[in-house]
Amino acid sequence: MRTNGWRKTSLRVARLLALFLVANGWTRLPEAAASGKQDHGVLAAFDHSAWGRVLKRHVQAGEIDGVPLALVDYGAIAAGDADFDAYLIALASANPQRFSYAAAMAFWINAYNAFAIKLVADHWPVQGIKEIGRKVKGKVWNHKFANVGGKLYSLNDIEHKILRKMGDPRVHAAIVCASVSCPDLRLEPYAAKKLEAQLDEQVRLWLANPGKGVRLEEKKKVLRLSKIFNWFGGDFKKKNGSALDFVILYAPSKKARYLAKHGKQLKIRYLPYNWKLNSLQ
Repeated sequence: MRTNGWRKTSLRVARLLALFLVANGWTRLPEAAASGKQDHGVLAAFDHSAWGRVLKRHVQAGEIDGVPLALVDYGAIAAGDADFDAYLIALASANPQRFSYAAAMAFWINAYNAFAIKLVADHWPVQGIKEIGRKVKGKVWNHKFANVGGKLYSLNDIEHKILRKMGDPRVHAAIVCASVSCPDLRLEPYAAKKLEAQLDEQVRLWLANPGKGVRLEEKKKVLRLSKIFNWFGGDFKKKNGSALDFVILYAPSKKARYLAKHGKQLKIRYLPYNWKLNSLQ
């Protein structure tokens, strides 16, 4: 009886400890906490591994309307995915205020992308994310459904009130609003320790895609950019001087050299934005 009682008490303590860790955004005890050292200025490290498994399982290369892109199997996610459910539960219990700048940026980019997928999966099937606005009775971007730390956010809240205020325009290449003309979903979670390299690569991949990043038409003396550069031109100007300067910094080398020499003589035009769902189906 004494042994059984001890086991019950141990289980109860273990459950309480697990609940405490989850409530503080820990899905595992980080090595930094175990050693008493801080990791990027915090003791907690958020575990995005479940999100990584979702991406590997449900995202693959494809093409829509002649544009190569990463396609999402929304139907499979809508049918049920334990890792996706676990990740959403972890986000609902997270405390991103404890994170460093890099950890917070990685967290909110991953969260935005996961919640955009959740929004589509919750209303599956749809042809595009914008049509969900009719179902939630308002603009889809303002629909508050994303639970982070017990508080509900909209996609606009995450993008405009959190990520854009962090001052790095590269986030525009990382957040994906479930549409063909959005930058592609990365096939791995963003992580604080390699965020700089991930964002740089993501921008380069985006700009290298002439269907939705940058298209140079030398004969016409026209540079066609994603409409993201039009909508958020101030973000690129504030950090890099202009959208053109940003493009020169990250475009493929041959194109970057041409733009550095002739860019100011080119007419800037914007590619049409395809809001069709980036869906595998």
